[in-house]
Amino acid sequence: MHEFEALPFSDVSAFSWVVDGWNERVEQALSVTMSRFPNPEDINEGRSTCPSKRILDAFDDRFCRKREHGPIVAEAIGLPTIRRRCPGFHEWVEGLEALAAVLPTSE
Repeated sequence: MHEFEALPFSDVSAFSWVVDGWNERVEQALSVTMSRFPNPEDINEGRSTCPSKRILDAFDDRFCRKREHGPIVAEAIGLPTIRRRCPGFHEWVEGLEALAAVLPTSE
């Protein structure tokens, strides 16, 4: 459930900024995938259908630099949208924020 590649499904149009091969067919494939699930975190029915495999399939295996493209797509989407669309991720970030609020500062 906590697969980073699910987060870009928060707004599939953001893939257009960084990935060669973006076109209407790719957008449709990613949008159809997202429409089948209540939220991006639920896109994971197994090894062959996990978010990264679905992205690779949509782009005909051209989205192969996950460490390069993933963060750029996530940045283009923005944390507020990702948190709104991904409740588990939102809860995790809230936990980090709460922890940061109670930790002593290094002053």
